[in-house]
Amino acid sequence: MRTAEANPAPFRFLYIGDAQNDVASHWSRAIRAAFAHAPDARFALHAGDLVNDGPVDALWGEWHEALGFIAASMPHVATPGNHEMDDAETDERLTPLWRPQFAFPLNGPEGVEELKETAYYFDYQGVRFVSFDSNHGTNSEQIAWLDRTLAENPHPWTIVFHHHPIYSSGKDRDNAKLRAALEPLYDKHGVDLVLQGHDHTYSRTYKLRGGKAAAPGEPGTVYAISVSGPKMYPINPLFADKMAVCFGYTQMYQIIDVDGSRLHYEAWSIDGRLRDAFELDKTAGLIELLAEASREIEPAPGAEGEAASEKAVVFAPEIMRTRDWPEAEIDSVAIWMGRDGDSPLLFATDKTGDTVYVCDAQSGELRSALGGSGEEPGRFRRPNGVAVVGDWLFVVERDNARVQMFALPSLEPVLAFGQQQLSLPYGIAAFANGKSIEAFITDNAEPIEGEPPVARVKHFRLRQAGDGWKARHVRSFAEADPAGGIFEAVESILADPLSGRLFVCDESVRAIRVFDLEGNDTGAIVGQGLIQDDPEGLAIAEAPNAPGGGWLVVADQGDDMTALRIFTRDGSRYIGAATGNPVLANTDGIALAAESFGLFRGGALYCVHDDLRVQGYAWDDIAEALGLAR
Repeated sequence: MRTAEANPAPFRFLYIGDAQNDVASHWSRAIRAAFAHAPDARFALHAGDLVNDGPVDALWGEWHEALGFIAASMPHVATPGNHEMDDAETDERLTPLWRPQFAFPLNGPEGVEELKETAYYFDYQGVRFVSFDSNHGTNSEQIAWLDRTLAENPHPWTIVFHHHPIYSSGKDRDNAKLRAALEPLYDKHGVDLVLQGHDHTYSRTYKLRGGKAAAPGEPGTVYAISVSGPKMYPINPLFADKMAVCFGYTQMYQIIDVDGSRLHYEAWSIDGRLRDAFELDKTAGLIELLAEASREIEPAPGAEGEAASEKAVVFAPEIMRTRDWPEAEIDSVAIWMGRDGDSPLLFATDKTGDTVYVCDAQSGELRSALGGSGEEPGRFRRPNGVAVVGDWLFVVERDNARVQMFALPSLEPVLAFGQQQLSLPYGIAAFANGKSIEAFITDNAEPIEGEPPVARVKHFRLRQAGDGWKARHVRSFAEADPAGGIFEAVESILADPLSGRLFVCDESVRAIRVFDLEGNDTGAIVGQGLIQDDPEGLAIAEAPNAPGGGWLVVADQGDDMTALRIFTRDGSRYIGAATGNPVLANTDGIALAAESFGLFRGGALYCVHDDLRVQGYAWDDIAEALGLAR
C-alpha cells in the first residue's frame, strides 16, 4: 500500500461491480482473481451492492472475510447501492452499518446528513474520482454539489462512479430520471468515464454525447456496468444502439490504467479471459476512443486454456425486416440471389400455416405465398427446413414426411422424395456436387424398442433424369442414443463441402457434432459449454482471409436474446457473438448470402425473430464489430 503522489503520475486501480450474494463462497474468487492479476493496483473501487442486506451485520463480516488479506493490501472505496439501504426496494435510508465499514471523505453536500460518506470526491495522481449516491439521484443539493465538484476539477481526468446506471443493460430497467439529471452535467463538464453496477450484467457504451455516439474528435463519456458476484440478469436491448459490448451471466473484474494522456481499460472474466478493452486518449482536451479488444493476449495469472481474443455480444443494426405474421410460426429461411435482372428472394417457412412466404430480400416486402395445407404437389403439412441450391428450392415437410423440390423463380413443383426413408424430418443441408445435388435431412423418428438405433441424418443424391429429377437414398447415419444423451432431438444441419464437414445440432447437449460428408463421426464437438440455449440456425460466412476461408455462425436461441455465436470455420475456436439492434430473440433458422447487395455490405445474414418475422443484417457490421477477417 502506497500513498498517492502530489502530481499526475501513472497508476492502476480495480473497478468491481456488484458482489451482493454468496459473497464468501462465490464473490471471494472474483476479488482474489482481480488482486492476483493486478497486485500493484493502488485501490479497488466498488460500484455498490457490496452485500445483499445492508442492515445485517453478519453479511458485512462475510464481505470482509472474502477480502481477507486484500483489505490490508490496498484501500477500498465504494458508493452505496440500493442493498446498502435499510430497505432495498424504497432506497430511503442508508443502513447505519455503512459508515462503520469505511472512512470516506467528508466533502459531500454540506449539511446533508443522509449523503455523508456516500457523496464525496477524492483526487488521485491526475484524476478526480466522484462518488454520487444514486439512491438519492434527484436530490437537488447533491446535483448542485456534483455540478460544482466537476466544474472545479483541476485535473485532466474525471471519473464518476454510482450504483444505478444511466443506460441500463439489465432487462426491464431504465433509470430515466437519473439520466435526465446527470447526463447533461457529464456532457457539460466532459466527464471521461462513468463506472456503475446494479444491473448484474456487463456492458460498455460507445463514447456518448447527448445520448448519441460522439463523432471522432468530439468529447464524450463512456459508461460501463459490471458485476462481480454470482447473481445475474438477462440483458436489456433497450439501449442496444449505444452499447459497444453487452453480455450477461459472467463474473467480471476490471483493471484501469491511467498514464498521462492515456487511460487503458480491460474487463476480465474470472476464468482469466479478456472480454473487453479500450483506450481513451486526451488530445487537445478531447477524448478519443482509440482501440477495442480484438488482439491475442496472454491469459490472466492462474487462468487455464488458450488465450482468448473473444469479445462478448456486439449489436448489429437491423437493415430490413419482413412484415409480422402474428398467427404464424416462422421456422427457417433461405435466400436465392436470382439470375441477371432478378431481385434476390427470401423464403421463410410457416410450419403452423403450411406456407412458405416469398419476400423481397432487400426490402422484406411480401411477394407471394407458396403452399397451403395438403398432400398434393406444391402443398405442405408443417414445412420446417428450407434450402436453395442454384435455381432450386427445397422444402422439408415434417407431417408429410418428405422433401419437395421447386424450380426458381417459377416455384413450379418438380419432385418429392424421401417418403420411404423419412419419419419426422426437420432440417436440410444441400449443395451442388457436379451434376448432382447432395441433400442431408435430419429426422426425429421415434426409437422403437428392440429395433436398430434410429439414424438422425438421411443422405440423398439427386440427378437429372430426362426432363425431370430423381432422388436416391445414399445412406443413413448419426445414430440416436437417448439413454446416452446423444441426438435425443435434432433439427438444424449445415454442409460445408469446402472443408468436407457436416455440422449437426444436437439439442440434447447444446452443442454441434461434426461428421464428414460420408457420414463418419469425426469426434469433434462445437460449442459445448458455450451455447446457453438450443443451437438452432447454422451458416457459413465466406471470408478468403479468415482461417479456413470463412466463419461458422451458430444461432444460440435465447428467449430474451439470440446470440449469433461465431467460430472459426472448422468450429475449433470460439471468437465472439453478435445480436440484433433492435432485439433479436428466439431464433430458429438463419441464412447467409455471401454477396453484397443494396444496404447489405459484405453479404446479408437473415434471422428468424420470435417465430414472428425475419430480420436482416449486413455481415460487414458484424465482422467489423468483432474484428473478423473478410
